[in-house]
Amino acid sequence: MRTTAAVVCLGAALALAGCSRGEEPAGDDESGRTEIAPEGDALEIEALDDLGGGETYSDDVLSIAVPEGMTASATPAGEGTSIQLRAAGAPRAAVIVTVTPQEPANPDAVDAASAAAAAQLGASGVVDDLERVPATWSAVPYAVAATYTITLEGAEPLDGLLVTTHNEAETYLVAVSTEAPQGELLSSPGYDALRTLTLKD
Repeated sequence: MRTTAAVVCLGAALALAGCSRGEEPAGDDESGRTEIAPEGDALEIEALDDLGGGETYSDDVLSIAVPEGMTASATPAGEGTSIQLRAAGAPRAAVIVTVTPQEPANPDAVDAASAAAAAQLGASGVVDDLERVPATWSAVPYAVAATYTITLEGAEPLDGLLVTTHNEAETYLVAVSTEAPQGELLSSPGYDALRTLTLKD
């Protein structure tokens, strides 16, 4: 049950459930603006042009490099799309990108979506050390990062990173996540793939 709950929770978080349409957190004033911006030191994500091998997944919204030994698959996710990068035979995707159409998809919407996703992760019962901070990433206009440790039943703990952002035209929200064994996230193929994400206007 814990495994199922975690998978459902993470899937919902990546789909930006509860924040895409109709369930925005209440604003602090009559403008409806939310005051849930992340706090703390910014997480710096260095953009990467390519991985020096492998293929590239590309559609009308984004492109992302696919590490060698992995394949990319896209499936509908609500009104949007979920793209998974997965190694052959792997039980879990190394990278998940979820695109959700929304207007306006601006920094306030990113803050709201990332806060909802973090709340879902925190309520899963399998996530520890959850932190939500600003992210500095030259590939996107604005981003918020959530870092965490996830421990599924019968499995070793994994370090996770979930980044929520929007495109330049402010027409869709994008959430991208990756996981790796503890202490190996920043040197993992999944993290390198995340760094190659490029959003199209």
